[in-house]
Amino acid sequence: MEPLLISSPFYPLPPFPEGCRIVKENDIIIRDILHCYPRRKGEIENGPYLEGYMNDGQMDYLFYFEEISELIQKYATVYFLFRVRYSRDLLIGYCKTDGKDCKEIKPGIYILPAQEVHFTSQVIDITEITGVYNLENKIMKSNSINHPEYNDILKEWLEKLKKTKNEIDLFISKSKNLRQIREESEKDTGYFEKKCSGCSFFKKKDCPLWNKLLKTGADI
Repeated sequence: MEPLLISSPFYPLPPFPEGCRIVKENDIIIRDILHCYPRRKGEIENGPYLEGYMNDGQMDYLFYFEEISELIQKYATVYFLFRVRYSRDLLIGYCKTDGKDCKEIKPGIYILPAQEVHFTSQVIDITEITGVYNLENKIMKSNSINHPEYNDILKEWLEKLKKTKNEIDLFISKSKNLRQIREESEKDTGYFEKKCSGCSFFKKKDCPLWNKLLKTGADI
C-alpha cells in the first residue's frame, strides 16, 4: 500500500520585529506557541509539537480531527506535510508516522508520535497551487476521491521538501525556548514588561506580541 500523504495548515508564530529579544529568527517558522497569530480561530490546529507535547522528548503531532484519526489508522506510513500562511502560503516541513500509533488522549483530541521529522528554513512557496484550489484552511489528502489531483501535488511537495536542508534541531531549540518563555510569562505578570522594556516596539501594535496583549485587555 502506498503511503498516505496529508497536508494540513496550522497557525504559525508570525514574524517579529528585527532585533526582537523574544523571537530572534523569523526564518525558523514554528507553531504559534505565544498565541500571537492574527488569523487564529481557536485550537483546531496547532501544528507539530517539535519540543514534545508530553514533555517526554518525543516529537508529537496533536490534532482534533476524528475523520483523520480514523483514516490514518488504516496506513502503516503517513506523511503530514505542514504549510503556513504568512503573506503567502509556505511549505515548511513534514512528519513521517505510523498511523496505527494514533491515540485519543482526551475526547476528540488525538496524538501521533513522529518517526521522522524534517523541517527547513528553505521554505517552498506553494501560493500558486493553494490559490487555485482555495486551500488556505483546508486539509489535502492523497486518497481524496473528490480531488484525485491532490495525490500528484502532495507527492511533488514531499519530494521538494526532501531535497531541502533538514534543520530540525534549530526548530526544536526554538520551540523549547518559546515554550519556556510562555510558561514563565504565565507565572510572572510583569514578564514581558521587563523583557521588552526599552525596545522601540514596546507596547505598540507593530509587534505581534503586544498587539495580542493589548487587544485581549491584559494588565500591562
